[in-house]
Amino acid sequence: MKLFGRKDQEPPLPVEGWKERIKGVVQGTAFRFEPLAPKPDRLETPVLLKELPEAPFPEQTLRSRLRRFLAGKRIDRHSREQRLLWRFYDTVDQVLSLVSPQPYQAARGFGLGLSREEAAPSPGISHPYQIKAAYELLAELPEAFAAERRYLDELLASILIAYRTEISRRTIGSLSFFRESQDYFTSAYRIEKSSLRNARDEARIAACQQIYDSYHHGINYYIFALLARETLAPQNNSFMMFCNALHFKARIEWNGNLLDRALSRKLPSRNWVLYFALRDRTVLRQYQSDANYARQFKGMLNAFPEEASSKAGRKDKPAARSARLDGAARAAARTGSLKAAGPADGLSRAQPQESAGEPV
Repeated sequence: MKLFGRKDQEPPLPVEGWKERIKGVVQGTAFRFEPLAPKPDRLETPVLLKELPEAPFPEQTLRSRLRRFLAGKRIDRHSREQRLLWRFYDTVDQVLSLVSPQPYQAARGFGLGLSREEAAPSPGISHPYQIKAAYELLAELPEAFAAERRYLDELLASILIAYRTEISRRTIGSLSFFRESQDYFTSAYRIEKSSLRNARDEARIAACQQIYDSYHHGINYYIFALLARETLAPQNNSFMMFCNALHFKARIEWNGNLLDRALSRKLPSRNWVLYFALRDRTVLRQYQSDANYARQFKGMLNAFPEEASSKAGRKDKPAARSARLDGAARAAARTGSLKAAGPADGLSRAQPQESAGEPV
């Protein structure tokens, strides 16, 4: 019996000593919660960074690795901040192994980078979806990780700018993450308001998949635009469409059915969403100048839970676990107000300076 309708969803071939186990019954084609990167946006020749940003944080020590080993054996206690720090080191190692101009050997075990195996050349980045875990982690890092967050922010910006430059050179016209996100959001919204209402059964699931894919790409390309320091249009509703897309993705069940309300376990935390609101300076300008926009912003932000549920599956979850915001930013997340964070508080720390010119 063929359980999967798509080749990319077929189970792996059994190996020696492996016993196949099937739980439950799978009917039809499974809903695709992690769409592949758009084919025109994938580079045939992956790009590497010419140089890496200087790391302002200390490298892992033997004591830190020993403590991590004991924590994995449940012998030593460790805090949430310590787990987040270990996750940060692992994420940076994964990213550097992809984009480092020189062969990069990640530290393993207690070797602290010293390994008998020769470092393999970096394969490069053909699309930013390959480093999705890194920019999701960036929104989680609290103020105590200011140096780590600054380094990861600079590293991701360098990768996105290098990718944007290379794909703009190979295609007609320059690539703009902001324009791409606008196109994805608009097309998904039109299908949602027109075709989805009259669709039935299989056609409805197919329409949901099409809308889900467009919203998925729109969310990620909007994040790319913020991380790459693109200059956004002064009056735009990208952040509102970003929140609407997150809610639509949280309404999809495992079998593709569309619920009337979003599942809170599939929604990112309010702090995670606020991080990107602070990165988008057009949001702050419209919030301060337009009372109607400020009211909509508060309602949209309050629709997200204060803390993300830990029961959400990694594939279905649009964001990783939430992080704490300190002081004024925490108050802004509770009240849904940007005035509490202000340009002198959360915004100045969370967002680097915008580039003066247009995207490359």
